Amino acid sequence: MLPCEAIAQGDSKDDIEFLRHFRALVPITSYEPYEPFVAKFFADPCREIDVKDMFAPGLPYFLAITSGSSGKEPKLFPQYQPPPQYWHDSTTTIPSSEGTVFAPYSLKPSKYSKAQQIHLENGQSSQWLTVSSANCGWIRMRMNWDFEHDMDRLDLWVPGHTAPFAAALIDDHRAFFLVYALFALADSRVTAMDFLFSNSFVSLLHYIEDEWLLLLDCIEKGIIPDIETTDHLRAALKKHFTANPTRAAELREIGPPGEAEGWAVRVWPALTKFIGITGGVAAVVVPKITHVLGPSVAIRSRVYGSSECRIALRYLNGNPAIDLKVTMDNLIEFVDVLSDEPSERILSAWELVKGRHYQPILTTRSGLWRYRLGDVIVVKGFAPDDGMPVINYMHRREESGSSNETCTESELTSAIISTAEQWIGQITDFTVVRDERKMPYSFGFLVEIEGEISSS
Repeated sequence: MLPCEAIAQGDSKDDIEFLRHFRALVPITSYEPYEPFVAKFFADPCREIDVKDMFAPGLPYFLAITSGSSGKEPKLFPQYQPPPQYWHDSTTTIPSSEGTVFAPYSLKPSKYSKAQQIHLENGQSSQWLTVSSANCGWIRMRMNWDFEHDMDRLDLWVPGHTAPFAAALIDDHRAFFLVYALFALADSRVTAMDFLFSNSFVSLLHYIEDEWLLLLDCIEKGIIPDIETTDHLRAALKKHFTANPTRAAELREIGPPGEAEGWAVRVWPALTKFIGITGGVAAVVVPKITHVLGPSVAIRSRVYGSSECRIALRYLNGNPAIDLKVTMDNLIEFVDVLSDEPSERILSAWELVKGRHYQPILTTRSGLWRYRLGDVIVVKGFAPDDGMPVINYMHRREESGSSNETCTESELTSAIISTAEQWIGQITDFTVVRDERKMPYSFGFLVEIEGEISSS
């Protein structure tokens, strides 16, 4: 029986009774039960009658794909257009009236991305369904940018952004960062930066450091770097880029990022805000970012979301760099990951305890029912205005159930940060490798170093 049919059996108007009925009839789910339904979108042909109203009313706007960073096959989650009241501010899509926003965003397909054609019931037309990252899909949905007409938008420049639309279509890591860096360096009016992952800002700084003279020469002469992977976009990019010898001279006087504290506010004097994910493994780059930005720039977290749904918004009344407040956009339940009670002891937001660690359980507008998310969060407290939990993201939870799992993601991150400070030097990125050759398992770190390696 479908969950919606099951809960429809209850006629109670009491919220607590309805929640009890809901939990009794709808089991906790994982991805496996949804896979056969997601597979219908990839049938050949894919007919509207077979997929319409399947997860939620109508057809999804796109299929969100997980990163697959765990080494497993990526998961796919249909995402439907939400009601207008559930859109939340994002500097990636909303122009600024106070200056410009340096917000690199990519609309390029990943190696798993594709577009699926849905044949409509009238037999005369079809609709394309994009498979992309959640961030890319939400940007397209917010701006109403279907991928079929990307080439028709090459001359577009969203007001308030440092770079034109064409920059988001660059399908090469190095070229993507160099072009965004070029347009941002040429614009002295930047008031805010918005990076999905803070690590990306550090990568961009490395490219600026390596190609400083090239970038300044391009700004002085008004040219786009001759990068092979941008051939099809160079003409569109050039239309929006003009020579600025005065700005090039200013930047030469300032110099490349190097080791200078507050370099960013020298380049962009109006800069006041940096937005990006700084929790979890991204915590290793926070010292570097803080040094480059300087003390006058506020660091704020992004919204906390996943391919499944948005879970929490940044909470500015606490620590804006890491504090988030759970939203009421979807039904979010919790299970205490450290409790001695059975794992099926599900809690509502008002039952959480400050300082405890929980795993979110999601029921979403896009058709997930009591879906167990693999994240672990810690409750910092509760917002005084509406009582919703204020949380910090901790780490992904290992779902294998193996008793040999001895360390969490956050424990490994804390270990390398503290070790680096004492013995290694400033690290800007790392990868953990588990050595399973003998028990107990041990962990090795591959680290990227900023500056000199410590003599220790």
